[in-house]
Amino acid sequence: MAYHNQLASYVMLLTESRELTEEIIQDVFVKIWNGREKLAEIESFTSYLFILTRNYTLNALRKKVAEREKKSIYDKSVEHEQMANLN
Repeated sequence: MAYHNQLASYVMLLTESRELTEEIIQDVFVKIWNGREKLAEIESFTSYLFILTRNYTLNALRKKVAEREKKSIYDKSVEHEQMANLN
């Protein structure tokens, strides 16, 4: 909980989506929990946490862009089919 608000503010600036922000933060903390036995090896937990959060955020944004592009291609193909059917 000590880092949640800071991370959420950071991610929210980048995503502008509360839902996506919460999903990313949850994924980050699950990743940390699953790798908790390796935490002692990390020199700066705060740096590790913010880098991990940044990477998860960038990956989520890339995925969102790819989904938008796929939707756009699909919409154009449907529009093209509709126009062809009218002729």
